[in-house]
Amino acid sequence: MKTAPRIVYSNARRVGLAESSRMLLLHLMQQEYRNAGSIHVDTSAIEHERKYLRERVDHKPGTALILERMLSGLYEDARTLFCSQTGSSGHLPPPACPYTLDSLLQGAAGM
Repeated sequence: MKTAPRIVYSNARRVGLAESSRMLLLHLMQQEYRNAGSIHVDTSAIEHERKYLRERVDHKPGTALILERMLSGLYEDARTLFCSQTGSSGHLPPPACPYTLDSLLQGAAGM
């Protein structure tokens, strides 16, 4: 049986995927959990990050697997950043990642 060649991603590409995913998660948290009058999130920023991630996933096989493996850690990073921006007041996102990769890419509620 012939095996598919292993796809190797450069560190720069992985950093770009991670940063875009982290920013998307942060924007979603800001949109969903912000207090009235606090941080405003432009929905175009969310769609920009989604578009970037969809293009990467469509362009390179295996990118979805990489993102799925990184999702929990990226969520923790984004949640920490969100909490540092908003303080401990208000409704905070759950400690465990409620998002799926599919919900991030499609904009569907995966919670």
